[in-house]
Parts: sequence; structure tokens; C-alpha cells
Amino acid sequence: MTKITKAISIALFLSALFGATSKAQTITANSCSESDVSSAIAKASSGGTVVIPTCTSTAPGGSNTWTQTLTITIPINLIGQGIGNTVLIDDVNKSTCKPASLISMASASTAAWRISGFTIEAEATDTNFCTAHIAVNSGSHAFRIDHITFNDNSFSSAGGAADAILPDGDLWGVIDHVNCNSARQHCVLAHADLWGGGKQGDVSWSQPDTMGTQEAIFMENNTVVQTSPNTGSNPLACEWGARCVFRFNTVSTIGSHGPETANRGVRQMEVYNNTFNATGTSGAVAIDIRSGTGMVFNNTATTASYGSITNLSYYRCDLTSCISVSPWGQCNGATFSGNKGSWDSGEYPCLDGIGRGQGALINRTGCNSNACTAAAWPNEAVDPVYEWSNNNHGNANPGVDPYPSGDNPVQINANKDYYSATASFNGTSGVGVGTLADRPSSCTANPNGGPGVAYWATDQGNWNQSGSGGQGQLFACTASNTWSLYYTPYTYPHPLTHGGPSAPAPPTGLTVSVQ
Repeated sequence: MTKITKAISIALFLSALFGATSKAQTITANSCSESDVSSAIAKASSGGTVVIPTCTSTAPGGSNTWTQTLTITIPINLIGQGIGNTVLIDDVNKSTCKPASLISMASASTAAWRISGFTIEAEATDTNFCTAHIAVNSGSHAFRIDHITFNDNSFSSAGGAADAILPDGDLWGVIDHVNCNSARQHCVLAHADLWGGGKQGDVSWSQPDTMGTQEAIFMENNTVVQTSPNTGSNPLACEWGARCVFRFNTVSTIGSHGPETANRGVRQMEVYNNTFNATGTSGAVAIDIRSGTGMVFNNTATTASYGSITNLSYYRCDLTSCISVSPWGQCNGATFSGNKGSWDSGEYPCLDGIGRGQGALINRTGCNSNACTAAAWPNEAVDPVYEWSNNNHGNANPGVDPYPSGDNPVQINANKDYYSATASFNGTSGVGVGTLADRPSSCTANPNGGPGVAYWATDQGNWNQSGSGGQGQLFACTASNTWSLYYTPYTYPHPLTHGGPSAPAPPTGLTVSVQ
């Protein structure tokens, strides 16, 4: 082989080696207009970055006022110049109650993508409260939405959009450093409709817990400022089989939905190290869990308006009556001795109830608008909610409210469906807190099967890399007098917040010597 041939071969090799990097180019839109940003996206390849330039006007009608949705179908990074430096005004018509978001991320790929660095001002009001500013229907397992401010405070009581961010699909990733300023709005409402390739949350409910792993939608270091008292919309919320982690946020309330429609309830919630500061809402509930399992700890309510920190409820048997919800029927929590092949008033335990986890995949073949008369009973595992070390305006370890006044107490039982902090913990009930050396040697298992009492060892773990907020690991009694490590929170801050997805730059200064 000649020197020239060798040089050409090496050049081709280097070109192939760094070809993927060259495709992940950065394209800057000509302006902040939707058409210019859309044109830039059309030129981008998967893994590339589209930059939106500076535009700071908040007056509607300029080039940064968008009247149609920007749709993204490939995994790219959409990056502005920072909060206040890139301002986008959402004037997409929302009057028809159809999807009418400012930005729609619709990449089915599991690859990483990121949306970051701008302010969204609401112009068109979502009168019917049914759309979002940023709508996501994606399969990404490494997404990030960060450093965005949403301003909806100058519009009607319905706000500028029902949701600032509506993530759905089969998603893992993080939403961080988002600010929502609104009279009434979900800052983030998370769905997992398509988790694992299913729909309506069914597959999520047929899979094991993923608490303490990256397999969830994380909401961390976000701030919600309510411009009027809360009117029933939880600023951060989960439903439809979602698996959510809420941590280190400042917010008024965090909530969820159960199986109150044909869609399934929230699958799991990890809620810790949040600060709650409701605006003028007497008796508010900081954390409302209506379904599934979860971990609730180290949360603090700083205002006196909270009736409770944690509420556990089940809306198919709500308040003074048990309601029938299509297609599941009703559930009053009574013991059922028949062939659990249908849902009716004798169902126990309730479908997707508090303290329930993985079950068989539901066969919806026999479901119609009224009932699921032929669907197989899912036999959901015992999977308790654990709660400890919360503080309600100076009241340490306030416990949980397991059912609002009038609910049937058979549905949600202490030391079976949930375990709450116990001041003098001796291993027989509740949750204890302290160093691992102080953990009792004996412990009581769950009478329903599954994990029982638990102990949060404050001197264990190394998941919290922030330098504040403490460490800890949860040990559960998995059999009589048998302690097992049960839960360690996922690394904080989330690894995806350390810069976001990008391709490595090719090396420079290469020299080739051919002999």
C-alpha cells in the first residue's frame, strides 16, 4: 500500500469514527419566529441541537408570538438563551379543547432529547382547561426539560393553559429548574399511558416497582408560585400508571389520580425533601395519594394552612358513598369471596388501591363502557406506602390522613396498606428513624403478606450529592424478625442535570505518520 493510499484509508477511518459527531450539528434559527425555528428543526438530525436566539419582548404580536404548534418528531435539543433572554408567547388557539400546545415533542425514540432555556408567556387562554404549553408524547429514556419559566398570571382563572408541561408516553427523565407562575394550573401533569408499550397505564401496573431507579419522571428543584389560592389543581401531579419522583421542589400541593376513569391510577410516587407553602387555602393537603405505593419523607409545610401533610384516599368509594366508575364499577372495600373475575361492590382489595403494586396485565377484551365483566383479576401485590420525618408547620411527624371524613376505613389500613412514623419505634408497627445501630433487632411482617414495618437509617447511603438534605436508606421487615434493605433514593441531583445530552467533540491536533 502506498503512502497516499494509507493516508486516504486513515482519513476515511477518522471520518467514519467521528461521523456521528458531525451529524449532531448545532443549527441556530434565524429568529424566534415559529417558522424560523421550524425550518431549523427540519435541517437537524437526531442528536442535533437547534438554538433559538435572543428575543425579550413580552408584548404579543411580534415575531416571537406563535399561533401554531411547533412539532418535533426526532430526538433533538431545543435550547434558548436562558430565562428572560428568549421569550416565546403562546397564542395558539386553545378554544376547541383539542391539542394546541406551543411545543409538541413527539419523538418515539428512546434516545435523549432536551428542551431548555426560555420563558413562555401565555396569550391564548385555555378556557376549557384541557391543553398544555409543552406537550410530550415520547419514548425517551433520557429526556430533560429544564430552566423554563411559565407566566400565566395575567389571564382568566383558567390560566393560560391547563398544564405548563404534560409528559406522556414511555418516559424516563427529569424536569428541573422550572418556574410556574399561575392562578390555576398544573405546572407538570405526568402520564404513563404508553409505559412499556401498553396503553391506559395497564403495562405499568403489570411491572415491578422501580422506586429508587432512573425509571421514572423526576421533578426536582422546581418552583411554583400561586398567584391566588389553590382551587383544586395540584401544581405537580401524576396519573395513568405514572411513576413519579417529586424532590427538592417548592410548591403548594402535590397530587395524583386513581382509577377514576378507564385509565389506571398512579403506579408509584416518591415524595421527599419538598417545601410546601400554600397561599390562603385553609385545610389544604400537601400530598394527595389516591393509588398505588410510595415513599413520603422529609417534607416540610411552612404555612399554617395545611390540614395534613399526606392524605391517602380512594375515590371509587369517596366521602359518604361508593361511586361507580366506568368501566370498573364501584368498590366499597368489603371482603369478596367470589370469583374475582369482575369488578363490583364486593371487590377487595380495590383495583389500584393504596398499598397495591404489580399485578397481572388486565385483559380488556370484556370491558365496555359500564364494566369489565370478563377481564382477569390482576391480583395486585401488597406494596405499602411508607411515610416518615415530615413536618407540618412545626408539628413533627404529623402522620397521614388515611381517608377523608366519611370514607370507609376498611379500604386503607395502618400497618397493612401503609406504615407511618412512630415516635417510640420498637419494631412492632409503623416506621422508625435513627442510626442503623439503633434499629431494633426484632420486627413485625405485614399481616397481608409483603413488606411490613420499616426503619429509615439516617447514617446509610450516599445518594444525595448536593451537600445538604441528608442521606438515608429504608430497611423493611420482609419476614418475621428479618430486616432487608428495601429502598435507596436515586442519585440526586439527577445525572441528566449535569449538562444534558450532547455528542462528544472530535479530537483536535491529530497527526498521522505513515511509514
